[in-house]
Amino acid sequence: MSTRVAIVGMSLNGTRAVGRYQIDGIPDPTPAGASRDFGMFPRSGLDGTLPARGMLKAEWIDEYYRAREPWYMAACENLIQVLAPYDIVVFSTFSFLHPEMIADRLFGKICVLGFTDDPYSTYIRGIPYLWAFDAAYYISPSYSPTKSFADLFVSLKFPKARWLPLVQPIDFPLLNEADIRRRTVGAC
Repeated sequence: MSTRVAIVGMSLNGTRAVGRYQIDGIPDPTPAGASRDFGMFPRSGLDGTLPARGMLKAEWIDEYYRAREPWYMAACENLIQVLAPYDIVVFSTFSFLHPEMIADRLFGKICVLGFTDDPYSTYIRGIPYLWAFDAAYYISPSYSPTKSFADLFVSLKFPKARWLPLVQPIDFPLLNEADIRRRTVGAC
């Protein structure tokens, strides 16, 4: 028997089999029925008028969830139904599902949060939702000269986080976290 894995935010052509896992990419759904709303314009400018942009910030997701915005709830329900047959759900970046929905509606599934759109989203989208997830991964060892991602997760008392680099850009030498930290060039 294989374990079904959904990777939300990734498009794949068909199912990939990796060992005992069947992996499917689930593209981010679009919020059908959402119309411009000027309620958040005073504090957020034009971004506050576009509901799809609002799905990028945890505070707006919280407002949509608490107000039970019909277009938002419909998009969430659609995604939850798509995820129903999966055992493991990996959000390859920030989830637009409110963390209470993740905890309640995806209960029984292993849910993993990817920290891949950083450093900004770590603080506004990742950390506020982390309590609803079973595990997390991050693609960069650190965004701070004084604190690594590993240190951040320890300070959050979240032990199930691992470094998972997206790519190994060169064949030789193979880089590890210590090699990256010893670099003298600050940009690449």
